Amino acid sequence: MVRNIVISCILFFATNALNAQETENIFTDRPDRSESPITMYKGFVQFESGVKYTKFQRDTPDESDYSAALPELMIRYGVINNLELRLNLEYTLETINVSGFNAFGSEIFFREENYYGFQPPELSLKYRLFDGKNFLPMTSLLLSASIPKIGAERYRQDHFNPGLALLMQNELSDIFDVGYNLGIDWNTDGKTKTGYYTLSLGYCPTKTSSAFIESFTYYSKGADPDYNIDFGFSFLIGKNMQADFYAGSQLRTKPAAFFGGGFSIRLPN
Repeated sequence: MVRNIVISCILFFATNALNAQETENIFTDRPDRSESPITMYKGFVQFESGVKYTKFQRDTPDESDYSAALPELMIRYGVINNLELRLNLEYTLETINVSGFNAFGSEIFFREENYYGFQPPELSLKYRLFDGKNFLPMTSLLLSASIPKIGAERYRQDHFNPGLALLMQNELSDIFDVGYNLGIDWNTDGKTKTGYYTLSLGYCPTKTSSAFIESFTYYSKGADPDYNIDFGFSFLIGKNMQADFYAGSQLRTKPAAFFGGGFSIRLPN
């Protein structure tokens, strides 16, 4: 009798602990550029979708290029504890203003070119290495690869383009945290590689809202560093839904402004 009561109590508290974990608020990798080291719970599926608009300033004040992601979508699935599988999809629209000049510097033609279609899909795995404690950051490893022979002709690739990144985060207090990534992407078609880092300061004034400010930079051989800064916020709509907005700019002589927003939903298990 006593044994049955003890077993029942253990099962009761274990079940409550699992339910408490499963009903924690949704957490996403949107909307900042920094990827979170937090992984999905086992068996859960999450959809993180959004739109992004970018305006590139070119040689003259009235000449610009535009691009938009309509939409960008990431599907995340918790395979086992500390390991998630991800699929990234993006439909891109581009408008490019093309000008031609003669030897005297006079414009001889101007035309607008439009392109659209799906980018090559990207598969990735995120594995949490450390939970983090005190000064030791929560750390995850992200392995990714874009899939060749799929996508619109303009964006299609002939080979897998792999990527590798370390994702880290420290809790500074109950309302502040700092996230940072170090990564590299390989373009096997162009035989080039791009390194990057991100640094994001997060602020959570309430249990249902958060904000961030962030810098991130890309480095490629033979090119100037591509410095960027952005900020944004997100808020919960129940435990399993989140909306977000962000805006930012490239920091260069001819800056590019970008902004976007999104919606994420986690399917209850």
